[in-house]
Amino acid sequence: MQGRLPFFAYPDFIYKQARDYFDSTNPVTQILLPKMNYEPGEKVDDTMRAMTGLFHLVGAALFSKYFDFIYIYADIQDNEQEELLSLLTEKENGMLLSERIQERGRYEEKFQTIMSLRECNMKPKDIANATRLTPEKVREVLASGDKGLNLLIGKNATKH
Repeated sequence: MQGRLPFFAYPDFIYKQARDYFDSTNPVTQILLPKMNYEPGEKVDDTMRAMTGLFHLVGAALFSKYFDFIYIYADIQDNEQEELLSLLTEKENGMLLSERIQERGRYEEKFQTIMSLRECNMKPKDIANATRLTPEKVREVLASGDKGLNLLIGKNATKH
């Protein structure tokens, strides 16, 4: 906190430069990027960076939950909405942001399925058959615990 009044403390993030926090690994910071200072012509780009940064940090489920906060904090006007929509629908690596969100959601579901089947004492080979993964990949995911989701998102995880 930068300053305090007798009954009110105000946050100092509104005085910070948004561009200094684009690479933050804190989801709350990504949500608050639109409330920070930015150059007059950078509002839409900063909002888009906040949205994509949050998505990369928290995944599809939490992104859809907190997306509205970014949108509200940014106070996007009608003329800016078209530009933001254009930026968000540009393809990155051949995929729209919405497609990446859906794909991440599928990986999260698959990861949860693997972990649940393990709790039912299923063998990695049987889990592999149920999830369409290779037995080796299932073993890697199980051995990685909470970091197994990142292994699933990597290339060549599924059977061909």
